Amino acid sequence: MSETQPTASDRAAALEEIREIESSHGFIKELEIEFEQPTPPHDDAHLQATMPYHEEYANPASGGVLHGGIAAAVLDSVMGLSLIVALEGEERTHGPTMSLTTNYLAPVREPVVARATVRSTASRSAVIEGEIYGRDSGECLATAQGVWRIFAPEERESAPTTNENR
Repeated sequence: MSETQPTASDRAAALEEIREIESSHGFIKELEIEFEQPTPPHDDAHLQATMPYHEEYANPASGGVLHGGIAAAVLDSVMGLSLIVALEGEERTHGPTMSLTTNYLAPVREPVVARATVRSTASRSAVIEGEIYGRDSGECLATAQGVWRIFAPEERESAPTTNENR
């Protein structure tokens, strides 16, 4: 397993690719998730994202608490796309989520900031950690740990599409 911190130019190139995904991905656009480079004191993370609070995605009987599936989706998005930053400059490329465990620590009732850090990479997978914080409160609201697939160039082109997996 290996893990190195990306250079500033690697981060910039990766963020450009991520912004293209951000602008064309329907779910990311619907949730208004915006990706950015982490800033101190969190610049050891590979990627950061923000999302406004969406009352329409709150559980009806929970007093305005954001549905846990939305929090998990934000974590899945920022964690998966953080792999683009970690692999920048390599021929390998990010793949789908293989497993994701989300730990809900407090109710989400405010806009959020999510951060992801790629902890290790192997030839075909990566271990990534993520956290969601309240943008206003600074409170840690959820954490996640997951494994993502990494494709070699020849594997990516022959990987089955979602419909072929069904």
